[in-house]
Amino acid sequence: MVNSKLTAFLITIVSFFFFTVPSTAKSSTLVQQIKRQTQEQDKELFVGVNIGTDVSNLLSAKDLVSFLQVQKISHVRLYDANPDILKALENTEISVIISVPNNQLLAIGSSNTTAASWINRNIVAYYPDTLITHVGVGDEVLTSVPSSAPLLLPAIQSLYSALVAANLHTQIKVSTPHATSIVLDAFPPSQAYFNQSSKA
Repeated sequence: MVNSKLTAFLITIVSFFFFTVPSTAKSSTLVQQIKRQTQEQDKELFVGVNIGTDVSNLLSAKDLVSFLQVQKISHVRLYDANPDILKALENTEISVIISVPNNQLLAIGSSNTTAASWINRNIVAYYPDTLITHVGVGDEVLTSVPSSAPLLLPAIQSLYSALVAANLHTQIKVSTPHATSIVLDAFPPSQAYFNQSSKA
């Protein structure tokens, strides 16, 4: 039954590469254990999946997480903070990146209160039971909605400040994903340069 629903569930398999900076902050035993596990996982290459919920016939959150576990998927990126999926990912040891949709950048970047509310609702409510490791701000903003590029930095700053206030800034990183087209002549890496048309 799960396999029949998978035909309607489109996921993009991507490779995630992250480097984790060890934290010196004191925290609970559980958080320390999660950090050690994350650091160990980050030393190895792995395959992760991007999960969007804006599709028909999406698997139930429970079936989706079961599928990820059977396939030994250890990292996921959620295009939005879906509460059912976040709850289903509890105690699975699957590392999670939660994305802030492009249409929320203005509200979050222009209000520290809105950013704090987003962090409390989507991060604090689930962490550390759900192994949230990163917040991805926007989705390929420079190429998909370049008019929103000026909103990126304020949104990142507001979300980071909210993580600091929640004392989670050493456990959860904030970044923004971009299309590979913003880097030209990527090989060899020493000769790569940014596409100047992507400048904000």
